[in-house]
Amino acid sequence: MATKSGLSQRAYCHTHFLKPHRFYYRRRRILSLRPQPEVSFLPVTLSSSRDRHSQAVRILLPTDEVVSMGMKKLG
Repeated sequence: MATKSGLSQRAYCHTHFLKPHRFYYRRRRILSLRPQPEVSFLPVTLSSSRDRHSQAVRILLPTDEVVSMGMKKLG
């Protein structure tokens, strides 16, 4: 709507003869109907090792992106 037109929300309302309070109300209603992404957490257990600094965690996301975290030895 307003973002695709390149106009600010206020300018969009003025151009399309909309009352701003109705625009914001409808926008909130539409956005609340969108499915929210499901967020879940999984426990991660690292094996015990003397050489912890060589361990790493790789997570493959559903979008085929990879998150990698290396472990650094503390102390």
